Amino acid sequence: MKIAKLNQQFAKAIEQGQYVRAEEYGTKALKFEETSLSVEERIKTLMLFGKLYTQTNKISKALTYYLQAENLCQSFNAEKHLVTVYSLLGYFYKKQNLTQKSVQYFRQAYKIQKKNNYQDNRYKIIAELANGYTVLEDYVQAQVFYEILIANYRKKRQKKQEIEVIEQLAVIATITENYTKAIGYQSLLLKHFQKQKNSVRVSEIYNDLGFLYQRKKDAPGALSYFNLSTEFTQQKITKLPQSNKITLLVNTGVAYTNIESFSKAKKYFRQALRMTEPQEIKQAEIYNYLGANYYLSGNNPQALNVVEKAIEIASSKKAWSILLISYDLLSRIYKAEENKKRARDYQNKYLEVEKKLEQEKQQLKRAASQNLKLMEQQEARIKRVLAEQRQLKELKDSQEKQKKDLELKNNLVKLQTKELALLKKAQELSLANAQRTQLEKVRQKQALLISQGKLREANLAKAKTQAALELERKEAEKKLQAKENQKQMALLTSQKKLQQQEITRQKERAKFAVGIIISVVCILGLVVFMLFITNRNRRKLKKQKAQIEEQNFEITSQNEELHQQQEEIMAQRDNIEKKNTQLNAQHHHIQQSIKAALTIQRAVLPTIKKVNDLLPEHFILYRPKDVVSGDFYWLVKVENRTTLAVVDCTGHGVPGAFMAVMGNSSLNSIVRDNKVKEPATILTLLNEEIEMLLSQKEKGYKNGMDMAIITWEEKQNQIEMVFAGAKRPLYLFAHNSNELQHIKGSRHSIGSISPVFTQNHLTLNKGDTIYLCSDGYCDQNNVNRKKFGSKRFEKLLSECQDQKMEKQKEVIDQALSDHMGEASQRDDVIVVGLRF
Repeated sequence: MKIAKLNQQFAKAIEQGQYVRAEEYGTKALKFEETSLSVEERIKTLMLFGKLYTQTNKISKALTYYLQAENLCQSFNAEKHLVTVYSLLGYFYKKQNLTQKSVQYFRQAYKIQKKNNYQDNRYKIIAELANGYTVLEDYVQAQVFYEILIANYRKKRQKKQEIEVIEQLAVIATITENYTKAIGYQSLLLKHFQKQKNSVRVSEIYNDLGFLYQRKKDAPGALSYFNLSTEFTQQKITKLPQSNKITLLVNTGVAYTNIESFSKAKKYFRQALRMTEPQEIKQAEIYNYLGANYYLSGNNPQALNVVEKAIEIASSKKAWSILLISYDLLSRIYKAEENKKRARDYQNKYLEVEKKLEQEKQQLKRAASQNLKLMEQQEARIKRVLAEQRQLKELKDSQEKQKKDLELKNNLVKLQTKELALLKKAQELSLANAQRTQLEKVRQKQALLISQGKLREANLAKAKTQAALELERKEAEKKLQAKENQKQMALLTSQKKLQQQEITRQKERAKFAVGIIISVVCILGLVVFMLFITNRNRRKLKKQKAQIEEQNFEITSQNEELHQQQEEIMAQRDNIEKKNTQLNAQHHHIQQSIKAALTIQRAVLPTIKKVNDLLPEHFILYRPKDVVSGDFYWLVKVENRTTLAVVDCTGHGVPGAFMAVMGNSSLNSIVRDNKVKEPATILTLLNEEIEMLLSQKEKGYKNGMDMAIITWEEKQNQIEMVFAGAKRPLYLFAHNSNELQHIKGSRHSIGSISPVFTQNHLTLNKGDTIYLCSDGYCDQNNVNRKKFGSKRFEKLLSECQDQKMEKQKEVIDQALSDHMGEASQRDDVIVVGLRF
């Protein structure tokens, strides 16, 4: 709830333009999310950071956060959020004017929506795709998406949006010269705007329909719509604002020009000119219309004069599109006047402006292309970093899991030891309890017999004592009864005397008592009244006191809860800080371990000096998928024979690197120490070594390696070479041939059960070229999951034979990068080329 609230504040701050405060909210949310399992809220936070940095033009940061959000969505299969991320990336690239990239991301969002039938913002994305394809001039795709939109708007009766789409479809149909369809769309628009009584749009549509019929070479149809335009505008022109009046006047002038009513057209053009005196560019545009009218009516001198005015204004304002029309008009007018020189001069000026506009257009395209390339490179770099971070996290999680498993095993052993000790103690205690129970039974029997004898003696003594006491009690009662009788007689005599005296006194006091009683009654009444008031006040005070005590109790409880919550929060914060410290230490330790592994692997590979000394003209393309690699190359010279191996171990990253170190060590032992020269024998011995080291038969492991190995020796200006392969081929290109030979290796890899390896003897001449490689190059996929493929690889090798080896490396590397595009590298890559 805390993170969700922070995200709400984050989004609100971005909307209000409070970017500093927004960044603070986002940073707090990310800190909370580091220790929580709220993946959904983390994705939202990353997207909000992308929005924030997009609005503040921090392009690199925005892209990084969007790609982090994409990575998180893919990791947790959060496809609904992935749609939002791709949409935001589409808007991001749209803001950078990279329409192609924008459309690519909107398309990905649309595919996921379509697959899962998500409806949220679906038609907004379709609208963006339609507009994007229109900008890219892919009108077929644009029309497909506009048709989807228009069907939806009609279904929901969203008339305004439907009309906007019809306008776009009319434009597309006109551009693609599908005039029949364009006329249909314009007719729908005409009906709508006639209902709306929108005079300007009705006038424009009449003119558009006239031009469409004109382009269809339907002169009567064109004339009828131009006549309708003039009649309509004459009726409506006085009732409109000035800006709309100018548009209608120009439309009317164009309509009259098209029906060859030139004098009426001039009247409307001049009227429009008077209204546009402060708007110079608009005036230049109308001067061109007026010049065209004069030219078509045969008044060339007046046409020249008017167009010159348009040129004067357009030149000062650098309005190149207006100048282009002016130069074209002047070229036509001078051509009609048979002034070829002036016509040619203006035709050249027209071409210069057209060339300038085209150059500006191409320059913008090049800039956009360069920008797109840079953004794609940056995106690929960010994705590589995120992939490396994800792999590092997976490695860390794996190590953490192993550590926890080991701790669990140790705890289980300790627990079992404790349980055995407790069981032993329980057995001993059970035996002692049994013995104690037997002794207790014997003691109880003895005690029972003793107590029964004592009880009989005590009962006899008690009976004697009771008899003696009963006799003494009876004698004492007789004496007391005699004394009591004497006292009662004396008391009766004295009571009679006292009663007579009391009767006399009562008569005297009766009169006095009546007055006292009356006074007492009054006083009692007053006291009762005072007691009533006092009790009532006491009840009120008691009630108020109870309320106050209840409130005090609630406040005390709340204070105790708050104090407890504060203590829990402080404890959680301390725990989080402790865990962060531990994680940072573990991360540092893992990084150091990987760096150490990389140092070891680099030390194992042949040195540059050794490679340059032992190999002819060559290149080595080495692209590990992770920091350390499962692919490696091995080189040694024993006596006069050089041996080169290109090896692809099972896996990549740290597991692959371990296999690589093991393979390197085994090859050194077999070839350098034991002087084995035949490639097939080397592969067989290496297979046995790997099987023994990994105990594959006992443990059922299937790890191993694919390998291409060659040995060669120069004899009489020729190279005698022997090749053997474990599921890897050799490619040979003879300098006197135009064909690349593909020499296959054996079907078994190192680590198979009882494999059979064969070898090929080759005789090479000076200038012949060979290539060895792992399967990582050919198996690399692009964004559409299509592999590069061995046939394409062979074709690439054939095409670059005329180039030097170092240049070949660049070509092969670039071809792989172009094929990958935005896809991540799936395996280690190594390609080695030798030219003798």
